[in-house]
Amino acid sequence: MTAHVPDRKGSRAFLVGVPHVADGGFDPLEYVHRNLRDLASALAETELPDGTRGILPEDAITVLTSPSQGEWLRELKRVAEATTDLLFVYFVGHGYRDPFDNQLYLMTPDADLDVNLVGTAVAWSHVLKTLNRMHFRHAVFLLDCCNSGVAIDGRAVGQSGHYTLASSLPTRTQPSEGVDAGDGAPRSRFTDAVIRAMEETGRDSRALTMQGLYDRLYRATKDWPVNFGDGWGPKGGSSGVGPDIVISRFVPHPAPSDGPSPQPPAPPPWPPRPPTEPGGGDEPGRPRLLRWLGERRRAAVAGSLALLLTVGTGVYLAWPGPGHGATGCLPPLELRLMAGPETRAAVGHAVAAYLRSPANRVPLGPDDGARGDCRRTNITVYEAGTGETVGAFGATGVWAGRRGDADTGAPAPAASGGPCPSASPAPQIAGQDGAEQDEEGQAEEAALCADPLQDVGPQPDLVVSGSSTELGRIQGQIARNHGPAQVVPLGPAGYSPLVLAVPAALEKKLTEAGVHRTGSSWDDLLDAMAEVAPGMPLLRPDPDTSGTGLQHTVGLYEARDGRLTGGADRDAEGVERRLRQRTAPASDADSLLCDLDDPKPGEPRLGKAAALVSEKAVADFNLGSRPGSACDNSRPADEQSRLVAYYPAGVPALDLPVAEVRWKGARDAARRTAAVRNFRTWLTGTGSGRFLRGLVRGTRADGRPAPPRGDAWQDPEISGVLADVPVVTGTADGGTADTVVEEYTQTREPGQVLFLVDVSWSMAEGDKLAMADAALRSSLQRLGPRDSYGIRTYPESARHPDRARTEVPRGTQGDSRAEALAWLASSPRKRLVTKGAAVHEVLERALRDTRGDRRPLIVLITDGDDRPLGDSGGAAAQALGREQGRDGSTGVLVLSVRLDGCTAGIRRFENPASAGCYAGRPEKAAEALAEQVANQVQGGASDDGP
Repeated sequence: MTAHVPDRKGSRAFLVGVPHVADGGFDPLEYVHRNLRDLASALAETELPDGTRGILPEDAITVLTSPSQGEWLRELKRVAEATTDLLFVYFVGHGYRDPFDNQLYLMTPDADLDVNLVGTAVAWSHVLKTLNRMHFRHAVFLLDCCNSGVAIDGRAVGQSGHYTLASSLPTRTQPSEGVDAGDGAPRSRFTDAVIRAMEETGRDSRALTMQGLYDRLYRATKDWPVNFGDGWGPKGGSSGVGPDIVISRFVPHPAPSDGPSPQPPAPPPWPPRPPTEPGGGDEPGRPRLLRWLGERRRAAVAGSLALLLTVGTGVYLAWPGPGHGATGCLPPLELRLMAGPETRAAVGHAVAAYLRSPANRVPLGPDDGARGDCRRTNITVYEAGTGETVGAFGATGVWAGRRGDADTGAPAPAASGGPCPSASPAPQIAGQDGAEQDEEGQAEEAALCADPLQDVGPQPDLVVSGSSTELGRIQGQIARNHGPAQVVPLGPAGYSPLVLAVPAALEKKLTEAGVHRTGSSWDDLLDAMAEVAPGMPLLRPDPDTSGTGLQHTVGLYEARDGRLTGGADRDAEGVERRLRQRTAPASDADSLLCDLDDPKPGEPRLGKAAALVSEKAVADFNLGSRPGSACDNSRPADEQSRLVAYYPAGVPALDLPVAEVRWKGARDAARRTAAVRNFRTWLTGTGSGRFLRGLVRGTRADGRPAPPRGDAWQDPEISGVLADVPVVTGTADGGTADTVVEEYTQTREPGQVLFLVDVSWSMAEGDKLAMADAALRSSLQRLGPRDSYGIRTYPESARHPDRARTEVPRGTQGDSRAEALAWLASSPRKRLVTKGAAVHEVLERALRDTRGDRRPLIVLITDGDDRPLGDSGGAAAQALGREQGRDGSTGVLVLSVRLDGCTAGIRRFENPASAGCYAGRPEKAAEALAEQVANQVQGGASDDGP
């Protein structure tokens, strides 16, 4: 790709610094002024003895110090409106990640964390929203703050591309001390690394791109002290030509003349003194452009030059009470909490309340050392499905940064719970010895090995599961794989019985058929449903992604006659046959009800389907108008859409267990255990209302269910749930649950998947190739040994843009991945064809080839049809439409890797009978696509491969 040098007339820089936040326990930042000064010097064109360095005129740089939220956003808008090419945005101060919605907030001097964070701090999403309406071509956001990695997942900004560079993971805070940069004033450590990288411009190369800066920073951070390595280092996100934007440039002078160089004047003081008259000669109503830069340009001959990034040290919150100061508090202990999709919102609400509560000021042991008003813990919440969680705990060695177990030396296991694939030897390649082939084979195998940090998230300190059944599967994985993690159950945090949710209009008919809201077995309920509503779909969440789905499947298999028998009468095939007209399972119970409320064409809708969900989900849906509700239903359900809960006898309830995760070798293990216990005590005690939110039954001191209290049981006619029901606290052990999941998988028919992967030249832009590879890798992991697949890439060649090349032949078994691994391990850019792709013809041929297959699926990964100029593609589009319109035409799932997502042009490739298009953040879009693939194949990877 060609480096992009910014147009000096059409480019602007906007630099913001906040050295002090009044409330919340944030440390003052001594390096803010020095960072702003050096950044301005680095950006502005500077005369050096042998050339000119810099990319912007001095009057194109705007600096704000300690602005309010309104000043921040108004000035950003003004600068952006004046920009036609590159907009460079920089911030130095404190960053805060909200534990409930995971938003990044850039703190202002008057930021109010307790009452009005949204109205006082600057949300990163608001920055992107403000800029999304502008018309500049390129954008660079450079971030060096606590939790700054949140920003790399923001949507694309700039018509031709953007680059966001962050200093840390989304879940990490940073020290507020700087490093000595000379002249007595410090710089932040990350910024110092940036400066050193930029000083090389003109020595090793004439231009430094954003990708080049990232690479240099990545190398520099390897030499940082060990305690800085935990989550520090550059994190990049980009789109379009973002990686190729030049941010430091050196233009040499003609051969220098003889004679001494003039001595530069001394630099002016920082910060510059305000003008003596209003406006100071600058544009009215506009913050003063730093005219001292002109003098500073000449002074920079002997000085260091820096381009500084969005810098903030993040959140060290003490949450002081009234009358207490904010200084003297140590950084809070960072805890990571993993929750399931159905518990994520409730856990997030509870965590947000806990962080502000007095319970979070309780000392973490006799050596705590912090003041009584200091906040002890910061908790980051993230979510993972049941299958992902179980798989991740089967690879704890990799999660902890080891590629083999430190004690046993065993290879790190893959997501399925077995080792990385090694059964199929690599084919002999001429000219290579065995060692070379082994090394390449290991690289290929690694392409599909589990990487929990990438696939799931950071190592958790706590887990809040849907049920003890799910927690038992996690414990079983750890026991089988002997990893460096130990899971310690701490007991249930609340109970939500499982229910069959049926349209309220069926209640009278079901009573006449002999079943009751409580006490009827699954066999009785299924018989009655077949009698009063023949053909009505019975929807359920996927047991691989949903804690509710897993527990419901255990109940169906283990307690269908009303008694939890432990597998004595298990009949998976019989149960699944009775659930006739089964549709593809939803990822979680909440999404299932939301989809019923807002169905896609051809999908079941409210009043026409029953669902296997939890008591909480039914009450939450029926009550409506609740903050944080799973669905955007702003009104209580009416009589046409209201659901009624039936409680199958003998089915174990969700018990929402809390567990501590202890990692071998953790330096602060005792403090972490104390922090986890403090949170759990609060969650099941004074904070239980924040977690249960009137929808989940609480617990007694001994862990048994407490009497229900809250909105869900005040008026059963509205909520659809009952207060006086038996809550079954028994549960299946981890081994039984594993067997249930395996048998569920075996009842599903194998699928046949054909992947069509775009390798046209336009795929070289931004993150397109990485997104395509991630989606293919995730989808391959979801295939089972009885599924089959094939991979085609298109265009075949520059001469044949309308043809595809077979990389893996159709019909390859799901657990035979040697060819797929070899292709994924090859250099992505070497796969590209130097022409565009005629997607209509490629897809039309694939539809014809898969016609008549049993349970076929096409997965199209593309950035659009970019056929050669002069070819309108009209005839090809018509042929594709005819093939899509045939009865039984193969379903097509589309992954759009375009910046603008699923455009009208991309959606033409969907099969109208089974439409589905996915786009957005690379890892999220890849996972969403993989989940849909999993819903349409048998799955159940073999023990020797993911």
